[in-house]
Amino acid sequence: MNNDLIIGGDGLIGRELSKILNKKKINHYKSSRQKISMNNKIFLDLNNRSSWENIPKDVSTAFLLAGETSLKACEENPLESHKVNVENSIKICEMLNFLNCHVVVISSNLVFDGKRPFCRHDQDLIPQNQYGKQKLELEQQLAKLENISILRISKIVESLRPLILSWRNKLLRHEAITPFCDKFCAPITVSKVARILIKLSRLPPGGTYHFSGDADISYVTIAQKLAKILEIDQALISPIQSKKISVKSAKAELFSSLCMIGNQHDIGTNQNSTEVINDFLLEYRNL
Repeated sequence: MNNDLIIGGDGLIGRELSKILNKKKINHYKSSRQKISMNNKIFLDLNNRSSWENIPKDVSTAFLLAGETSLKACEENPLESHKVNVENSIKICEMLNFLNCHVVVISSNLVFDGKRPFCRHDQDLIPQNQYGKQKLELEQQLAKLENISILRISKIVESLRPLILSWRNKLLRHEAITPFCDKFCAPITVSKVARILIKLSRLPPGGTYHFSGDADISYVTIAQKLAKILEIDQALISPIQSKKISVKSAKAELFSSLCMIGNQHDIGTNQNSTEVINDFLLEYRNL
């Protein structure tokens, strides 16, 4: 029997992917960095190559979702993050390639420079931070292997939870919040990302795919929407430029949307960014 493998099963996308595979009654394993093996969970750490021996031999499809995703961590520890995001990610894909697995790899809109909306597949790749540079290097190296499909995505709205919760708490205390006026995102849901990953895994291997929201929304707009939902005075919103803070990764990102027209196979259309952010923010009305 063939099984799927989720590398990064404890992460945001991995948890949602496992939930959907369970609903579809698709047999799968999910990896964890916790040294626990139970049911379909296996111990696997990208920085511990001996743990890769735990990969079952009946895996035919793998989803590579693990890695260092914090922009700040990648900037402050470029060598450590490069090891997991590039070096070991390549090695484990080579291993899975040898086992004739179709590997679906998650990538990012940050391989582009963010200076134009709806970046096409054929546009210049000019990443502006370490995370984007590492994702681009990974893509370029994986292009030399067979049975690899890559999905570039924009911002998953659920990853905004800590930020939105912080804003909410401050607004309810009538404290000012300072969203960036020069940063935008094209939000998508983790559920949609997981379903597209499954669809890609059932298509012929190969190719780089795009999936993003259908509009770039500023963080100021998101803050204003939150204040309106909470019925809080928007005068508490004090926009700032990202360059005024010291974090090196906080470079202006005017656009994060991706053009999906060049996708090798049909995986759907851009998700409605406004609906995504509105539905997400409604959760914070009555917390």
